[in-house]
Amino acid sequence: MTGSIMLAAAAVAKDPPLIDLDSTVLIQLALFLITAVVLSRVLLRPYLAMLAAREEGIDGARAEARRMDDAAQSQGADYDAQLAKARARANEERAQIRREANEHEREVSDRARRAAQSAVDGARAKLDADAKTARAELAAKSSELARAIVKKLLGREVA
Repeated sequence: MTGSIMLAAAAVAKDPPLIDLDSTVLIQLALFLITAVVLSRVLLRPYLAMLAAREEGIDGARAEARRMDDAAQSQGADYDAQLAKARARANEERAQIRREANEHEREVSDRARRAAQSAVDGARAKLDADAKTARAELAAKSSELARAIVKKLLGREVA
């Protein structure tokens, strides 16, 4: 078993190392830094500037949307207030028209009642006058009628 460990150790000793640190590491580091600076200026900065501009645009659009929403709510409140005033005015006018109509109806009813009462009074006066005339005529004829009835009943004239 020790022999196999020795063989494995000898095999490991013969393999080249995984990382070979020599002068190419410095060249690779320099190339990486140059690439990083160039990409930063050519690609990263414009990309970050575009993202910032996009954020500003979105923030501006949101602010504009908030402003428009506030304006719409304000206009809606104004509209509701004007609508409430118009409804109140309409209700007031409707009540005024009803009062005027009721007053007019009372006036017309009173006029009709007075006209009817005067017609009734006139008819009563005419009836009273006709009755008085009829009574006067009957009173004048009553003595003649009474004599005629008595004459028929008794068969003779009464004085």
